[in-house]
Amino acid sequence: MLAIPYLFLSVLAALVIVQHFFSELPALVRIFGAFLVSIALASWVNFVAAWLIHSYHSFGTDNATFYGALVTMLVYAVLIVVGRRELWRSSFRVRPLEALGTAAALALSFWIMEQRLSGDPLKVSLNTWGDTALHFGIARSFSQGDNYPPVLPIFSGESIRYHFGFDFYAGALERVGLPIEWAFNLPGALGFTAIMVLVFAISHYLWRNVYASVITAILFVTNGSLAFLHYFDKYPSVIMALQPHNWWNLDRYLATGPFQAGDQISLFLTLNPYLTQTHLIVSVAIVLFISYALLRHLRGPGGIVGDHSNMFVHENRFRPLPWPRSVALGMISGASFWLNGIVFVVSMVFLCALFYFYSGQLRRMALPSIVLVGVSVSVFIIGELYASNGIREVAIALLLGSLVLLGPVRRSLPFFATAGALALPQALWLNGGQGAKNSLTFHDGYLVENFSFRHAGSYADFVNYWWLNLGLVGPLVILAAIVCRKADRKLLAAIMSIFVFGNLVVLGTDVGGHGHKTFNLWVALVNLFAAYGLIWVAHTLWSGFPLVKSRLGLVAGRILTVGLVPVACVLLVLSGFFNFMTLKNDPRYEVFGDAQPAINWIERNTPRNAAFLTAYGNVYTTPTLAGRPVYLGGFDIWAPGMGYDTVSRQKVIASIYQSPNLTTACQRLRGTGVDYIQVGDSELRSGRFRISTGLFPGEFVRVYSDNHVSYYDVKASCDKRGSIATSGP
Repeated sequence: MLAIPYLFLSVLAALVIVQHFFSELPALVRIFGAFLVSIALASWVNFVAAWLIHSYHSFGTDNATFYGALVTMLVYAVLIVVGRRELWRSSFRVRPLEALGTAAALALSFWIMEQRLSGDPLKVSLNTWGDTALHFGIARSFSQGDNYPPVLPIFSGESIRYHFGFDFYAGALERVGLPIEWAFNLPGALGFTAIMVLVFAISHYLWRNVYASVITAILFVTNGSLAFLHYFDKYPSVIMALQPHNWWNLDRYLATGPFQAGDQISLFLTLNPYLTQTHLIVSVAIVLFISYALLRHLRGPGGIVGDHSNMFVHENRFRPLPWPRSVALGMISGASFWLNGIVFVVSMVFLCALFYFYSGQLRRMALPSIVLVGVSVSVFIIGELYASNGIREVAIALLLGSLVLLGPVRRSLPFFATAGALALPQALWLNGGQGAKNSLTFHDGYLVENFSFRHAGSYADFVNYWWLNLGLVGPLVILAAIVCRKADRKLLAAIMSIFVFGNLVVLGTDVGGHGHKTFNLWVALVNLFAAYGLIWVAHTLWSGFPLVKSRLGLVAGRILTVGLVPVACVLLVLSGFFNFMTLKNDPRYEVFGDAQPAINWIERNTPRNAAFLTAYGNVYTTPTLAGRPVYLGGFDIWAPGMGYDTVSRQKVIASIYQSPNLTTACQRLRGTGVDYIQVGDSELRSGRFRISTGLFPGEFVRVYSDNHVSYYDVKASCDKRGSIATSGP
């Protein structure tokens, strides 16, 4: 089994890189940072090597991903040998409490991942059921198939238009011996832990307060929303609400918006998006690692200078960002685009603002900044009035470009130029080319119903929506903005640029399904200040009731601290606690089940890039689980949301299954690239077309059949009467 040496070599090689550029970072940050860098880089090395091997036909192999993994291991072994001295540049000693906290985070992360996908036979949870099928299909198209050049497994024959980097990484792990569930769960758990470690590290760097750091990590894994009110609506009696049977057996999320009409509390701000999209975990973690590395230069070498016991007074010193480090961070960021393009774009907005606010030139550049911001806003308003996406895109580009040019250009430009140079080709490729549509749209107020920035009367709905979705996090962040230091406000202003962007721009066609990634990143960062605000309240009250300067005031303040702060903590995490109950009790369904015999046959008897015709609208199609693409599959909203023309294919599918005879069917199959036709339970019960019984079974050559599905060979069938060939486009 090569999975262990594959992982070991990739992480160790990435650690060489991290050590070379960021040896001063804390040990845990370097270790988890190396894991994240290994995903960003190992996946690319493996992918490029595999594609080249597949393209070189005389090599004589149809197992490109496996041989690409061998090349990757060789490349990283060389890097480790060359850079072995880097591994000894600094200590990897971890304090006992840090080790204990990391172990707890790892245990929680693995438990969470196991709840979504585990068991023998392999089962998937209900709330992650749909998306798992898509990601399994992509991963297995590389592990069990040879998907080069890459196509979307649910839309064969056209170049892929989906950020598939992590799914390729998972597929490579399966190909070198890791079970498919571990190929997703292992990096998912490590990435989830990395997020907790990084938000802890950022908070500790900023304020040197362990309590604030721990609270920040806890807030990430829980949910500060008011979704818990739904539970008390269901059990208004205190006695019923507190009965363990009621909350211990909770099997559905309390927050169901926007999928449940009338519920304004979003499911997207729970842990659910992280469980359905492992690539979101890894992408957010990479952004946090880059942000932490940049902050240490933009703010200074330490969070607090002088008295470390007081997190509320001291400012930081500045240390320049060398261009090699800036380029290295830009390479990591740009290479991660294909892991999650939306998170990359949002991170660029955040980092543009971060460089600008920490430029040290805010006063000198105040007038040009006001002018350029005013011009950008004016252009954007014009675009709003004329409903012109083009004008609004110009306004956004003008504003972000202004932030870069008015900021520390010498330090920021190497980063943005490198990241942009690597990301732009990926963006053009994964969005279907320069002329692709619907990759960026505009929408006021995210999921706030009937909201418009031009209508003052709708602002109450906006405030109410975010109060319901953030709970006490919102007031605590506002408090932190008032009481924190100037340097901290700069960071908060940069974080809030994500919030503004997400309430104006949608990177995709689905406001909720695509836009939630923006707010997942924002919440992970803004929790830093919610934790700060809570600790400030506790510190201030414990020091004495502010309005009464006497021993009575001290006693009153401490009584309030003991009474209010624990209640606030409970309210901040209660919805998240109920989410954990949902994860524990989420119904589970077999992934492969009765399809396993057919999957085995497909893997053994069909070419690794053979395309199948199936009923459209199905999620778990047998061919995609076997690593083969289908002509059209998945939920009806998936492929259109990625810019594919599904309507034409739906008509073609129906016409083929309903063909009156073999000759007509072969004519209709021409140009589709379909090699095999599936006729099973999903096709017979489709309701969207009727199967021609004269063909299936009948004139078409059946090559496999069981109690659930049959497969028909298109070439053998159409060639037996000299019918028209079906070569693909």
